[in-house]
Amino acid sequence: MILGIYLISVLLDQSRFKLLKTEYLAVIFCVIFVAGCAGLPNFSNLKSGYKLSGKDAIVVMGVFPRYRIGVQPGHFKNGKWERDEMKFLAANIFPENGYIVTKLSPLSDDGAYVIDQVLPEGIGAYTPRFVACNGTSMVAFNSIEGRVIYVGDFEFYSASEVLRYAHDFNLIKAKESLSKHYPSLAEALELATVTKTTTSREWCI
Repeated sequence: MILGIYLISVLLDQSRFKLLKTEYLAVIFCVIFVAGCAGLPNFSNLKSGYKLSGKDAIVVMGVFPRYRIGVQPGHFKNGKWERDEMKFLAANIFPENGYIVTKLSPLSDDGAYVIDQVLPEGIGAYTPRFVACNGTSMVAFNSIEGRVIYVGDFEFYSASEVLRYAHDFNLIKAKESLSKHYPSLAEALELATVTKTTTSREWCI
């Protein structure tokens, strides 16, 4: 099983993800997926028609094609994003109608979420899994209590041994889509402040 990814930002800055080959698929499945499930991430989007409450911190992102996305909490250290190793995924979700719409708890001032893994075929011991490794370009963001933020669209390419993505914003399109299923959230939707960064993590599991 080959684990790896290439990311391309909206500015087309390219950064390689390390490739990891292993024959111990069952071990990786137990460590990553079972342990990840124990952390109780969000496994589904908010229900259609969900209405915003004062304490909600809601994040919206476009994901094309329909790949399962793992959102990981971390923090900035020496100008790079670093995974919080004691925390599991905050969300592990397929987009619906082109968008992920979920709650994420706000992090501390130096905290940030990133897409840390992509599973084109979903969860499984023998399905491809792409993860961020040292030097990978990432889009970092945080959630905000009482607000609905849009962190942009992520379009993925070439899910083979490597994976690429482009990141861009289309707030009008996002509002139009949300208005069909989340009219209350669409009215409150606003652009997020994101940070283009890299990860310093050397381990690719």
